[in-house]
Amino acid sequence: MKNNDLIDIEFEKELKNKMSSLSSEVNCFDKISEKISPERDTDYETVVSDVENVTGRFIISPVMKIVALAAAFVACIAFIPRTTAFKSFISNNNAYNKKFSSLVSEISNEIETNTYKVYDMALIDYFKYDIMYNPLCRCPFRLNDDAGSRVRLFIRTFNDVPTNQMYAVEYSGEYNEHNFIAVAETDVKFTTEELEELDFSDSGIVAYSVEEALRKLELEDLIEDNFYSDRYGEVTGENGTQLTVASFIYDNIYKVTGFVKRSPSQVVYFKNYDGTEYYYDIKGENEYEVEWVCSMFADGSSALPIDEDNCCSVFKKIVLNSIEKDVSLEKMKFGYYEPYNSIESIAPDDGLNTFIFGFREDNKFVTPISKECKSSMKIYIPNFNFMLFSSQSDPSIRITIDETGNSFRIHNVDLKGHDMIHLQRYYAGNNESDINP
Repeated sequence: MKNNDLIDIEFEKELKNKMSSLSSEVNCFDKISEKISPERDTDYETVVSDVENVTGRFIISPVMKIVALAAAFVACIAFIPRTTAFKSFISNNNAYNKKFSSLVSEISNEIETNTYKVYDMALIDYFKYDIMYNPLCRCPFRLNDDAGSRVRLFIRTFNDVPTNQMYAVEYSGEYNEHNFIAVAETDVKFTTEELEELDFSDSGIVAYSVEEALRKLELEDLIEDNFYSDRYGEVTGENGTQLTVASFIYDNIYKVTGFVKRSPSQVVYFKNYDGTEYYYDIKGENEYEVEWVCSMFADGSSALPIDEDNCCSVFKKIVLNSIEKDVSLEKMKFGYYEPYNSIESIAPDDGLNTFIFGFREDNKFVTPISKECKSSMKIYIPNFNFMLFSSQSDPSIRITIDETGNSFRIHNVDLKGHDMIHLQRYYAGNNESDINP
């Protein structure tokens, strides 16, 4: 049931109650009138008084006044449009309506005043792939039976860097206030002064780049210590299950206990080849999750997901630790390729992409939504991989975008990371000009 339908039901209920009350008052006046005055056939009467002249007057009885008032009220209801404001008036403008309306107004004012990155997606897609939209928070709304429910996510940015000040609106149909089902906001708000104190000068950008490079080295160690390689040149887990493993950087500005800083968060996620569940971990200077401080329906009730909704996300949080592997196992070195920065790859955009590797329709892998995260995405591959012993003259990995059907290939010159230069030289032979480190 849509939110507008709920409001209409409440509106009709309020109207019915008021009319019933009005009707009871009319009945009360009828009974009083019957006891005071005998029945008569006309509303004209002669009034005799010691202090008044005798005259003939048309007397409007209390019953007629009430009936006239009721008729006028019904006529007004018939012709006044059932606007949100009018319905709110009928429902006595309770505090919950005011809070909901206040948050809607705040969202409208924020997107007009400050810069926001906006995503619009089906509610079920946000639930399934929430970490790909924003790795620091989950979907703030619960699932419902309306297949047309959508979410518009607003992420405040500064110098094109996302912050953890966010808003979300669940709606159905066209995006306008009449179709809003629920709204939500995070527990952080930035002032312009706080953001302007961040160092985006050349020296500040260099300092951030150094920090980002250090984070990447830590991430490489994390990959080395938590994943393995089999004899077929595939990435595996400790139990030998073949995996697809990827990472990306979520550059963000966060505010914790009044302290504002820009820092990169490294996201690692992976899945079994033929599986549907993903596992992920986030590493950064401050490993925290953004909280939705408020998520509410128009009637003021909580719109936060309930326990059974959590199973709808395909991403499960785990903790990856830097640990030494068993000395009896060879510690393999991993390289990687960047699917959106290869010689054939498509340009990244803000949209959901699902990779299909080769001709295996069961081996699908989703990518982050934002083009910035896509640009930093890495998919890991062992140094000892099929390209090394393939009989093909130009071995490559074929990747198809499931949503569009477009495909491209990853070649050996696209491989990067630990010792990949040796693999490239192996194929380039003596032609050093073919080497692309």
